[in-house]
Amino acid sequence: MSEISNCVLWEETVTPQEAKAKKLRLSLEIRLANDVMIVVCTGRIVYRDEAAVLSDRVARLMPDFRQLVLDLSGVEMVDSAGLGEFVVLHKQAAASRCSIRLAAPRNHVRRVFELTRLASVFEVHSTVEQAIGSFEPQFA
Repeated sequence: MSEISNCVLWEETVTPQEAKAKKLRLSLEIRLANDVMIVVCTGRIVYRDEAAVLSDRVARLMPDFRQLVLDLSGVEMVDSAGLGEFVVLHKQAAASRCSIRLAAPRNHVRRVFELTRLASVFEVHSTVEQAIGSFEPQFA
């Protein structure tokens, strides 16, 4: 099983202070573990800026990374606009030949994905490590 490393080649972070300055209720931290890009989401994925920021950041990663994990362990809430952005990400990933896995959603967030049947569109894993392990090895 791979280990998540905080020693990364590339890291892009929207800090809580930056998020507060922009009045965002979502912060994103980008990490690299082996060949898998992990987007750690903290806060709310809701209408307007929060949902759009998530979509924008992940879309910019897709051309360079074919394996993405969205760590949802810090997500407090996802509304219909947030769910719509997940659908957009799924379509963009398919067009980019990128695979996205969802990891560690809280019970109420997981339930929203199940009720809307998005849990059948995305692979949802209990931990980030399981999500990373679900990818096929990449050969150079």
